[in-house]
Amino acid sequence: MEPIVLWVGAGLSRASGIDWPTVQQRVVVDDAAVLGACLEVLVDAQPPIPDDPAPARGAFARALLQRSRAEPADMAGRRARLLEVAAYTARVEDAELAKELVAALVAQLDVPNEDVQVAAVRALRRFPSPETRVRLVVLGQRLFSDLPASREPLAAIFATLGARPAPRWPAPSPADADKAEWLWLVASACRSDEALDLRQPALALAQTLDAREQRVPEVFRLLLELVRDGALATKFRSNCAIVLSGWRADQAFAAEWLQAQHELLRDASPELRQQAAEALVTLVESGDVDRTAAIGATIDVVGERLPAEMEPAVFGALAMCLQECGRTKGMPGRAIEAARQCLTGLGSPVAAEQQFRLDPLLQALATLGADARADRRDWLAACAPLLEHRRRQSLRLILSNHAAIDLATDVVAADPAVAEPARAAMAVLIETAALKPVREPWSSSEDLLREARDVRTAFS
Repeated sequence: MEPIVLWVGAGLSRASGIDWPTVQQRVVVDDAAVLGACLEVLVDAQPPIPDDPAPARGAFARALLQRSRAEPADMAGRRARLLEVAAYTARVEDAELAKELVAALVAQLDVPNEDVQVAAVRALRRFPSPETRVRLVVLGQRLFSDLPASREPLAAIFATLGARPAPRWPAPSPADADKAEWLWLVASACRSDEALDLRQPALALAQTLDAREQRVPEVFRLLLELVRDGALATKFRSNCAIVLSGWRADQAFAAEWLQAQHELLRDASPELRQQAAEALVTLVESGDVDRTAAIGATIDVVGERLPAEMEPAVFGALAMCLQECGRTKGMPGRAIEAARQCLTGLGSPVAAEQQFRLDPLLQALATLGADARADRRDWLAACAPLLEHRRRQSLRLILSNHAAIDLATDVVAADPAVAEPARAAMAVLIETAALKPVREPWSSSEDLLREARDVRTAFS
């Protein structure tokens, strides 16, 4: 028996030109032991068997189907393997054979045998249809009442319905009769015992598209509930939040997505707070008509959250979110004010336990102040804390980017609205120069010589 089984395995591993007639001759035999061993090899080989249009492949699949019909009632396991291999080797283009196989496999779903059900569900993977999906969903609902014993067939159902490679099983369309049951199945698995390992497969199924290549709208609400459920494992909630982010660009759900991210900034889990801060940065990439309002609201929420956040990694993500949102049109001043308020709250000197806040806030101020979108009032406001904390290089970048020295001619302007900002800019330029290390001569570089000339101009 062993040489035959080895030959079958080797024959299927050929890159091309599988000898299907010989495979059939050596597999579909009266010897039950040989048949069983060969079927195991064929099941284990799936799905890497290459697609082959040879008619002999279809003949082999039909021979397996016919043999399954001849199996006695007490050989349910072997019948299941015969049908499974027949499904793997049949060509889906053979509509007549596919119809017969699907009917036989669907009948197997009602057999009260876990192995038989698992084999049938795996085999149906190649024949997606709304009608068969209904049967799988109904079976899944029934199996839930028998957990944990029914874990394996349930896992097979999720693997079949949620598989990504073609042929893809579509999610229910709005008018499909099984949509409520499909959603129940997904939701129940997402909340099942973590040890059953059904949550991630259910989450994968939740992401499938319907026949119109559209998401199932109700999945958004389900994901929202899962993300907000503090009783679930943090890792799973995090994965749900990642999937939820795929809905951000959908105008029907954008406002709720934004609100959910703002809520997560106050979540008990540091991981989810950080993830929400990082997700909110993507607002700057959006082309939504409400983008400005969403960014402005986010700056306000982040500004409120900054003083309360005690996790350094999360605080850094919040500061980065503030920085990137502030670098959009009309927003630098709003973000600079939020950063300054947080800095003011730290006091002077900054306590040791609050030091982790300093660098992210000052970096955000430096970036925002240097941004071309920052107007004169904005970048001058950013300079004050940077001077206090002696961030000379950041100050020089801001002064250079905004050509501060060009304001020297406005110092004597009659209009106070023009003269006062110019004087403030000259003061910043002079105070920044005073931060230069004494051991560094003004003549040591062209850049420093230029700064020295600017200081003389500012004094004049």
